[in-house]
Amino acid sequence: MKKYLAFILCIIMAFSLCACKGGDEPPQLPEESSSSKEPESERGQGKLVINGNEIDASFTVYQTYAELPLIAVLEGLGYVISWQSDTQAFVAGLTSTYTINLTDKTFKNESNGKNALPLYGNDNYKCEVVERDIIVDDVTLYEIMTSIGHPVTLALDYDTLTVKIDNK
Repeated sequence: MKKYLAFILCIIMAFSLCACKGGDEPPQLPEESSSSKEPESERGQGKLVINGNEIDASFTVYQTYAELPLIAVLEGLGYVISWQSDTQAFVAGLTSTYTINLTDKTFKNESNGKNALPLYGNDNYKCEVVERDIIVDDVTLYEIMTSIGHPVTLALDYDTLTVKIDNK
């Protein structure tokens, strides 16, 4: 009886192995179309309004956030940017002076040396040097402005792709 049971189990195993072996190659997934490679959440170029004035700046509004040019926002808020080279600038603020270094990705307070840009290695924010600017997401911009003592209010209108920034 045990031999008979063992024989039946061997036959069942042989059939199951044959059924599973359909080929050595894994199943192929359908190819992505070129349109699906773009971020689904992208909306388009936005309009930036700072303290009621429309600022000429190029940036993108997504479904849940916007990527904003830090230099243009600082200038719109009344900061004076004096470029010393292609990668370094002095920023005269309302109460402090700062240095922007695009190579080191820093925005440092001249008096205490504190970098107002977020630390590296965090995937929860956008902080990227692009040409002669630093692109940050709206939440990071809010945090930067608060950390340098210039809190602002930010409002994103996703229907009109408008970002409004005002002094608090």
